[in-house]
Amino acid sequence: MIRWTVVVPFKGAADAKSRLSGSLGDDERAAIALAFLVDTVSAVARVAAVSSVIVVSNQPGLAGTLGAVLGQDPGRADAETHVIADPGGGINTAVAAGLAHARAAAPDTFAAAITGDLAALRPADLAQAFALAEAAATSAQVLNERTGCSAGSRSEPVHGRRTFVPDREGSGTTMVSFAPGADAPTHFGIGSSAAHATAGYSPLDVPAESSLRLDIDDADDLELARALGLGEASRAVLARRVTPRSSDPSTPPAPAPGGGRGRAH
Repeated sequence: MIRWTVVVPFKGAADAKSRLSGSLGDDERAAIALAFLVDTVSAVARVAAVSSVIVVSNQPGLAGTLGAVLGQDPGRADAETHVIADPGGGINTAVAAGLAHARAAAPDTFAAAITGDLAALRPADLAQAFALAEAAATSAQVLNERTGCSAGSRSEPVHGRRTFVPDREGSGTTMVSFAPGADAPTHFGIGSSAAHATAGYSPLDVPAESSLRLDIDDADDLELARALGLGEASRAVLARRVTPRSSDPSTPPAPAPGGGRGRAH
């Protein structure tokens, strides 16, 4: 089995999830952002191919929080989870720090970086994306051999060895992945999908309905994620709060779970 290391940047803090600020205060948004991260990491850790999860953050107490949650997960694979310091400078600098840490520990594994707000992520969807990335890297290797290029050479075709998954809207990015030796700067931010394509990353043919493409930035995303199935931590936080109103003024706010009956990448 091909092994993977997954990097997850997490800013946290009181200014998290600013697009939910119309209905939620700073403390509530910080709690929801943390819950999104916990559910994202929990889903990643359930993928059998994942050997290590590296969270890049300066959030106090984060290692203990993740350790407590993952330690109680009977479906968790044997993945190790580490929290390393965010050097500052934004999400791409954080991803670079995580990748450097990953390569120092396991240079021959595949590596991915995903956003920390995939709170409805299904492990099977992530595993499917990994399989697509592995196939793309294999195809690139075959091409290299036919053209006489060696892995890591300047003349090596980039296509297939660096890949990305667009978000559901198609303009952002929820995951980038690298074959061994194919690391490069990432371009998370506004218009990141086009930026990654321009930089030589190949888009993976992940279905539009995949949970891997649903990052939660606003209330509409949150409603979609709830319909798909949020993770336990996010459900618990929302059960104590009123779900923020949809950005569509004609849509009434949905009731919080258990109360009677969410783009910048």
